[in-house]
Amino acid sequence: MLPRMAGSRRFWGAASRGGVAWAFVGVAILYLAIGATWTWLNLLDLPPYGDSQRYRWFTETWTVDQFHGGLYPLVLSLANPWSGKLGQLQLLQFGVLALCLSYFVYALRGADFAADGYGRRGIVGAFVSLLLLLLFDPLLAHFALSVMPDSLALSGCLAFSAALAELMRDGVRRWLAAGVLALGFALAAGVRVEKSWVLLATVLSVLPLWFVGARSFLLAPPARLRARGVLVLAIVLLGLGSVQWLNTSMYREPPRTKAFEFSRWPILTTVLHHRIVFPNLSSVYEDLSPESRGMLTREDARSYDQRLHNTWKVIDRVTHQDLETRDRLTRDLASTAFRRRWAVIAADVAGDTAENLLAPLSFYLRLVTWSIGGADPDLWPERFEATPWTYGRLAQHHPRISRLYLLVSGILFLFASCLALLHARASFRAGSWRPTPQTLFSLLPVVVLSTANAFAFSLSADLVHPRYTLFAHTAALLLVYRGALAWVASARPIRQEAQA
Repeated sequence: MLPRMAGSRRFWGAASRGGVAWAFVGVAILYLAIGATWTWLNLLDLPPYGDSQRYRWFTETWTVDQFHGGLYPLVLSLANPWSGKLGQLQLLQFGVLALCLSYFVYALRGADFAADGYGRRGIVGAFVSLLLLLLFDPLLAHFALSVMPDSLALSGCLAFSAALAELMRDGVRRWLAAGVLALGFALAAGVRVEKSWVLLATVLSVLPLWFVGARSFLLAPPARLRARGVLVLAIVLLGLGSVQWLNTSMYREPPRTKAFEFSRWPILTTVLHHRIVFPNLSSVYEDLSPESRGMLTREDARSYDQRLHNTWKVIDRVTHQDLETRDRLTRDLASTAFRRRWAVIAADVAGDTAENLLAPLSFYLRLVTWSIGGADPDLWPERFEATPWTYGRLAQHHPRISRLYLLVSGILFLFASCLALLHARASFRAGSWRPTPQTLFSLLPVVVLSTANAFAFSLSADLVHPRYTLFAHTAALLLVYRGALAWVASARPIRQEAQA
């Protein structure tokens, strides 16, 4: 009697796992179908970003300002979206993203979990599934179709981190990986200025840990790793110098037009206002110098703190755009705000860094919060929120299918997260959860790059923006979807065993 009852429970447990697995597969197929349809419908539609208009001027004049990389105007000059070649640019960005995602998944061995139960065909199936799930993520697809540098920057970061992971392994084609590393750096740093320093910080953090790993875990001969480390550092320093030369040679002060209403301050001045002073001006108003309070009223302080974009307007108005007056006022505002609110600022930096690292979770939670609060886009001019504003650009041309797309993708992410946790728990119980040193050190560039990028943006502004965290978003999705597919794959042998 007892064996029969145990067998019955085992059968129903296996049947339940199979049902959940098929449900996940069904949601994933629905998600891919909607994503492919949405992508097709949005081809030849230009998302309305202000930066797109700036890049139009950069492309026509072959110039950049201090915030924008020089490579993207050169790309746009070849596939000019304002001369009937928008589709060509969109397909180019989408194709580059697909190639770099493929290399990223391959280099991290994301599909190898399918080898045990399904063999080589299983690896191919898992690889294609992961690639499509990532490629048709709403944010990745949206920015690939936008006249913005963020998709190419993401592609460059994916290639760079994947090549760095490959160079950590013994027996790989060193010069092929080194070539991809150089191209990835040039692409990411060439289209977005700050990526130069993020990628440099990544390399300077990873290389010492490489040598620790070589000695502690005997991953590869130390002499070989040292040679590769020198090669990596040489590539990055040469790339950094080349990108800086390109940006300097193309620099030109932009015109005073509506497209260049913002971002005309030096980078340090902008950071001081957006990270230190905003949104703390009202709180420290009484502690400002008499000169600063003579220029700024309480109403000015309230308007300044209301919206990040108001910082430029308020300061330029009260200083009459006089550079010396602006710098003197900035020093007083920043020093006073930091002295009085340093603990609050530090906590805010830590919170923003965590959100930037947990990018998919932050994205969907902020969208849900905005939806519960009424989802009113008319409030953006008063209280800017980057996540719903990005959704507004994404849903501009086809709002109904865009809403459905985000809904299904959110459900899939939640579903996959639950299955990934179940897979992690099962692996822990089975004692197979411990990754090899080779796996850990291959993941190191991804973790360090995500962290460096998250911290850099949390230090630059009191703002969590999806377009600045696309790499962490992609890496987290790969981890979640891989765990979910591994759980689904593990349901098959259990079900077959129960039926036998």
